[in-house]
Amino acid sequence: MTETDRPDSRRTEPTAILRPAPVTLADLTSDLLWPRLLRAGKLAFKADRLAIALLTVLLIGVIGSLNTFFGGRSFIGGVLLIKFEAIGELLLSLVMLDIPRAGDAVLGLGVGVPRQIASEFPVSVWLLGVPIVVVWAIGLGAICRSAACEFSAGVFRPWPETLAFSIRRGVMMVSALVLPPVLAGLSLLVAWAVGLLTALPVIEYLGAVVYPVSLLFVFAAVLTLLLYVFGGHMLVPSVACEGTDGIDALQRGGHYVLHRPLRLALYLGVLGLVGAVLLGIVFWLAWAVPALADALRPDPAGAKLFDDSALLRGPEAIIAFWSKIPGVLAAAVAVSYYACASTLLYLAMRQQCDGQHYSEIWFEGVSDTVLAEAERSGERLSGRQQDGDEQGEQEQEEDRRSS
Repeated sequence: MTETDRPDSRRTEPTAILRPAPVTLADLTSDLLWPRLLRAGKLAFKADRLAIALLTVLLIGVIGSLNTFFGGRSFIGGVLLIKFEAIGELLLSLVMLDIPRAGDAVLGLGVGVPRQIASEFPVSVWLLGVPIVVVWAIGLGAICRSAACEFSAGVFRPWPETLAFSIRRGVMMVSALVLPPVLAGLSLLVAWAVGLLTALPVIEYLGAVVYPVSLLFVFAAVLTLLLYVFGGHMLVPSVACEGTDGIDALQRGGHYVLHRPLRLALYLGVLGLVGAVLLGIVFWLAWAVPALADALRPDPAGAKLFDDSALLRGPEAIIAFWSKIPGVLAAAVAVSYYACASTLLYLAMRQQCDGQHYSEIWFEGVSDTVLAEAERSGERLSGRQQDGDEQGEQEQEEDRRSS
């Protein structure tokens, strides 16, 4: 036997070749934020959030219709019609890529809509508008808080608890909604007062000299309204997630709009597309079901002979009441989706601009209580903690393989 024929003791047995694991869709989207926005529809259909949204819709509908007892059209119906027309004009101008028209539509939302509402409902805008804003802010804040707890921390809160949370912070919720329009209105008021100086015969030259002050305040008002139109959706979620006040929420929202406008447009586009498909189906069902039921119903006996009979008007009124319920439920779904989408939008923009992970939200009271509850229920409290645990397990597995 030659030297070359002898077995080499230094040779090792061939090791198994580790094939790379196939790349899945979850691996490609794990570090992206926009796919997480698609969860807004699922979050909106939870029973607790739908209950708060339904309660909010009913209260606003009752308050907004109180002026009908004194004649005239419903206040809430008129306000919604004016707003929907302005929003439709903005969307149409964006689809047509008409930038000047889009700019006019944005100014119309910020200035034209409030002025038209105040001119058509000069009394109701104060007697009914203020309670409606309070109810809307509290209901919206409760849904945002519930969605944030589930999406960020994996903690499920019953609707009475999230509603109580929003009521306790009702002042902060309302201030977050009304502070930008109030600041814009005060800026326009100062600009109007400076403009009056140019009409006075004695100090008109003084008014002309200080006229740049008027331009400055008008610019501040327009900028505030622009930030409010595009970033106002994140104000109430900011209070719900951070437990902060209206001023801090306004600063955060304005910073996010100015810092990452293209990213904000992308997220708004994703949420808007999902909402258009989802709510389109919901509102179509709300229209189709009563219409089909009415088409299958035969005409009441003797309706042509007794058109003014109270016996016939009574059943028709009851049927009309039941036929409106699908529309009310669809409106509740729309409110729930808007609140959940706004919450996810805020958390995504906060992570993009501030570097704060979407799983980090503020909890009331002692945080150890929340940690203990999450451990007992087997749920996650922080996505960042979960990512760290998974990374630690992977490192331990690699150490065992290498050893």
